[in-house]
Amino acid sequence: MINTSYKQQIKEKSREAIWNHAIDSLTLNQNNSKILNAKYIQRLWDYSFEEYLLKYKFIEKANADESVLDSWINFSNKTYGNKEPSDLKIAYFCGPEPENDLKLMLSKGILIENVWAFENDKETYHNALENAKDRYEQLKIYNGSIESFLEIYPLSFDIIYLDFTSSLLSKKTFKTIHTIFDKQALSEIGILIINSTLPEHSEKNVDFLTKYFLPHTFIEEEVFGEDLEFAGDIGIRFIKMDKFKQLVDNNFEEAYSAFASQYPLLYSNIVQPIFRILKINSARKRFFNINEDGDYRQILKTDVSRMENIKIVCENLFEERIENFIGSDFFLSPEKYPMYHFIRELKDINSNWFNHYTDKENEISRFDAIKFRGLLLTSYEGYVSVLSETLKEAIPKIYKEIPDKNGGIFCDVPMFYLWLELALNQLGYPYHSNVKNHKRHKYIAKERKMFVDIFTFDRCRALYDWLPMIEFYANNLMSIEKQIIVRSCIDAIRKESTYMIDNLYIGSNLIGLGEKSWVNFAILEEREDFYSEEIV
Repeated sequence: MINTSYKQQIKEKSREAIWNHAIDSLTLNQNNSKILNAKYIQRLWDYSFEEYLLKYKFIEKANADESVLDSWINFSNKTYGNKEPSDLKIAYFCGPEPENDLKLMLSKGILIENVWAFENDKETYHNALENAKDRYEQLKIYNGSIESFLEIYPLSFDIIYLDFTSSLLSKKTFKTIHTIFDKQALSEIGILIINSTLPEHSEKNVDFLTKYFLPHTFIEEEVFGEDLEFAGDIGIRFIKMDKFKQLVDNNFEEAYSAFASQYPLLYSNIVQPIFRILKINSARKRFFNINEDGDYRQILKTDVSRMENIKIVCENLFEERIENFIGSDFFLSPEKYPMYHFIRELKDINSNWFNHYTDKENEISRFDAIKFRGLLLTSYEGYVSVLSETLKEAIPKIYKEIPDKNGGIFCDVPMFYLWLELALNQLGYPYHSNVKNHKRHKYIAKERKMFVDIFTFDRCRALYDWLPMIEFYANNLMSIEKQIIVRSCIDAIRKESTYMIDNLYIGSNLIGLGEKSWVNFAILEEREDFYSEEIV
């Protein structure tokens, strides 16, 4: 029988893994935590100019202006800064025994003055105070939720540890995660630790995970078990939906593990940035064609068939039964809009999720935001009318300055939507994930299966703040040196997200896999298994 004390050895092993990696990632190993790593950007600069642009005279210059790169590296260094353990600000769920995590933090050089602990339950809070009063009276323990605290706390944390007692499928859990990103609660480079439980293996939860994975291009192989028929073919998943659901049922633990590692990335990169912009009318107008009559809402009235009809589309793709209306791409290419299809299906599966996504703030819901993002990035496929005049004027000017807009130089051709996405993220403040630095493990505590993910997030403001506003992108990109830096940064972000986020900076690679030994597309490490070390 497993020891029920929070001080059991298996939990201690988990704590040590968490705090060692989190603190070292922001101090000793900070360079490895940066997505916009100066060494990688330098290599892409040399590759772009020496092996293509100058060598084959794609540009009329004898040499690249190295001072532009030096200036960006200097700006990047100032943006990221350097931190010692004593500089780090930390928030964590403390439970009744706050000393368990705190003593590990202090042993790594964290100052107790920089630590906030949270406990919502009144009785547990008083137990925490009692346990902390003798040795750790300087610890600030807040009796309330971290969500309510972030309404009054104006600063960000370097590390946030959400030690849940429920799964990510539960209302309180996913709303807390959303709040961390909505309130920009993490620093320029921040560590978010999420510890959650395996949900009940019920029909509804199997259905939830099935609908989540159906439209995604890349899914961890463990979800499929030994049956890889569905691994790379989204159409087959819809056509054989019942069989795919059975796979998720058979590999329920693996499916939840994959969901727990991926979903926070989708919210922080896809949902939160566009939702942030659309809630503010002046920001909204910079992107979309909005007049006094509010015609932009017509975009939201476009309905899209549910997943059952995607199956019909896949089966009858060549019979020309598909109506050609604005937004039809949403079900013709579900892999481009996985979050849209997932949320649509949740009304009868998980009302807490569905209601949260459809509840409106400033007349806009998160579900609305997902659709707006899809239309923004596909606007040049026939929906240009949805764009603001600012974007309609700026994008063609930008594209004119791209030397390889017709291909023939680099790995990918930088299409129109990349510059729309860049402008969106400049104002939307996404948290991009450094997947190479992601650590995860699982263990059993108090007879519950626990899943720990240690996310490394980078706001990449060394890119977004280095840019002017979109009206001046074209003038900025007339400098081929500045253009290569911007495209190198986008390349770096994409290489971290390729196998985790379907539709983030697609087609932005300057260099492809295998072209150089230093080129790597981030792959999520397997979840380390602590189960075998249970203490009995």
